[in-house]
Amino acid sequence: MAATYVERHPIRGFIWGLVLGLGVGLYLMVLSIIALSIPTLIIITVVGAVLGAVWGLVAPPKRAKGAAPAAAPAPPPVADPAPPPVADPASPPIEASPPIEASPPFEAETPETPETPETPETVPPIDESTAPSIEAAPDPFEVPLGDPEETTAGEDDRPG
Repeated sequence: MAATYVERHPIRGFIWGLVLGLGVGLYLMVLSIIALSIPTLIIITVVGAVLGAVWGLVAPPKRAKGAAPAAAPAPPPVADPAPPPVADPASPPIEASPPIEASPPFEAETPETPETPETPETVPPIDESTAPSIEAAPDPFEVPLGDPEETTAGEDDRPG
């Protein structure tokens, strides 16, 4: 009978406990259930990390995700290797093929560029009498300021 081995994950449990402890501590502080202090948050985080590590050591194992692996089939029997082929003494010897010559280097063809006309096209001038005028629109968020001449420095505007 083969021994069963259960894989435990205390480091993974420690990390998840750390994250959970930090989250619970922040949640309790935001809801004002506990006082807002750093030592309290550290204590809750460390307790969560320790509980996560313990849970990683003693938690019930998960079920296997797949079927148990099947036993490997037995290899086929080894046959005697075939003897090497023997050359027929009556056949003529094989001649070597001629060496392959290197082809000339590839030269890319440059596409022909169309010739540009010698005289550039002229753009007719804009007739300002028929062109639409563009005026600056007033800013709807602009706050009008009072006349600086009306206010005096140091004068108190409060009644009394």
